[in-house]
Amino acid sequence: MSYQIIRPKEHIYTPVVLGGRILAFDSFTGADDTLLENHTPEKGGAWKNEMGSLRILSNKVKSTSNAVYTQNLGRADLTLEIDYTVDTDGAMGVAFRFVDINNYFYAYAYSNGFIYIQNVTTGADTNMVNANVGHSVGDYLRLKVVLAGNNFTFSVSGDHTGSINTSSASRNTAAIHGLKSYNFTPFDGRLDNYIATR
Repeated sequence: MSYQIIRPKEHIYTPVVLGGRILAFDSFTGADDTLLENHTPEKGGAWKNEMGSLRILSNKVKSTSNAVYTQNLGRADLTLEIDYTVDTDGAMGVAFRFVDINNYFYAYAYSNGFIYIQNVTTGADTNMVNANVGHSVGDYLRLKVVLAGNNFTFSVSGDHTGSINTSSASRNTAAIHGLKSYNFTPFDGRLDNYIATR
């Protein structure tokens, strides 16, 4: 499966799938201060609030707390992509293979220049793998996570960054995926142009 994002100009994306299928797409276009659960994505069904709150601001997602939002996309193996703006003292990215708020994975970018994949099991949050991407506060980048059975690979703006093999078989069929925000203090990170493809 391959696909590309055609970018006519900043923040206006037209997803084009080459040999694949779009399961979800959200440009987060909407009125400022709209809670994500009250916002309608272009494709993929309504966002479900699992924890915290995410809001629309300037046609992006802004975090105001630790938060997880999900969609049931009907399959465990897929590719998730999201744009993010790096800011200090907080992290944002994607949640995947979500069972409940105590059992899921997530990948995020942090202001220290690293990308992380985390494993939440019975509420305990453990780092699985990380990589120094070298991004800086204010950078606008694209995070991609590919899920294929026990194997997860992730990259940033097209550069291969890392992979992990997980034995969490109980979650390898979980078909719920979405967004994750991890706040240490109030911060100004943003998410944009979420797409899930098979």
